[in-house]
Amino acid sequence: MSRNQRSAKNILIRPRQQLRLAVVFFSASSALLTVYVILVLTSLMSTIATIVHQYSLPPDVLPTLLNSLQWSVIFVGLFGVVLTLSMLAMGVMLSHRIFGPQIPISALVSKLKDGDYSARAHLRKDDEFKELVAELNGLAETLQSKYGEKS
Repeated sequence: MSRNQRSAKNILIRPRQQLRLAVVFFSASSALLTVYVILVLTSLMSTIATIVHQYSLPPDVLPTLLNSLQWSVIFVGLFGVVLTLSMLAMGVMLSHRIFGPQIPISALVSKLKDGDYSARAHLRKDDEFKELVAELNGLAETLQSKYGEKS
């Protein structure tokens, strides 16, 4: 594994911020899914009652339809749980992409403050802060050529 890749065990680099973002994803997806299920169930119950009443269906049809609806609700609920957990995982992964580049940037700034002008930061090729790291590395080169190494 190259030094720019992250392993699964260090996916939470800023746990508090990452989990906060993941909880936002989790809460939003749960709320939207709940509203959707309630609207669908209300619509289905109304439709079933209308059909049974309008077509004068036998009384045993309504419990059968409601039983089928109950199984559909269970399936949708399980799907919702999977979807919500997926959104939680996606929130953690997205937050890792946001907070991950902060680690090498902070380390570079700390080394520069300590006088280690030979220090350089390296990010993954698709990280968003490549331009900032290039500027900081350029600053480190300038400081190194101007002041040399700290003894």
